[in-house]
Amino acid sequence: MLINTKSMTYAEKLKDPRWQKKRLEVLNRDFFLCKYCMDGTTTLHVHHLKYNGEPWEAKSEDLITLCEHCHVVIEHGKLEGENVICCIKGRHKESNSISVVVIANDGEEKILCVYRIINGCVKTSIVFCESFFRHIFDSLEMYTEKIGSCQILEPCDHRITK
Repeated sequence: MLINTKSMTYAEKLKDPRWQKKRLEVLNRDFFLCKYCMDGTTTLHVHHLKYNGEPWEAKSEDLITLCEHCHVVIEHGKLEGENVICCIKGRHKESNSISVVVIANDGEEKILCVYRIINGCVKTSIVFCESFFRHIFDSLEMYTEKIGSCQILEPCDHRITK
C-alpha cells in the first residue's frame, strides 16, 4: 500500500518508519554522539545539512547527529554544519541554562558565536568577528588543538574529548 506523503506534516514524516530507520543508521554511524560537542547524554537529533525530497531520502553524508543544544544553536544561527570548527558547551548550575560557544567559518573570516539556551530556546546570542576579537580565537584554537576539535563541559567540572 502506498502512503500519500504530500498530505503528511513534517512532524508526521519524522514518525514514518522509513525516517526512523534512516535516523538510527545515522545515530549508529556517529556512535550516538553529537558531532560538535561529543555529548552522548543529552537528547540527540539527526540534522539535515541538505534537504532532498522526503526526510528519509537524504543521503547519509547530508545527515549528522547533534545534541538538542547544538541543534538549537545551529538552527537559530543558521550556521552551515560544515562550517562549524569547534563547539564548547557548559551548564550553569544556578540557572540550569546551557551556554554554547561556536567557532565557525563565515566566508572571509572566522566568527565566535555565544548562545545562552534556557528551556530549549536561545534566549541571548552574541557574535564576534575574528578581526574584532583575535586574541580569543588564538587561545581557543590553541586549546582545541591540544584536546581535539570539540569538547563538552558539563557541569563544567569534567571533560570528554574526541
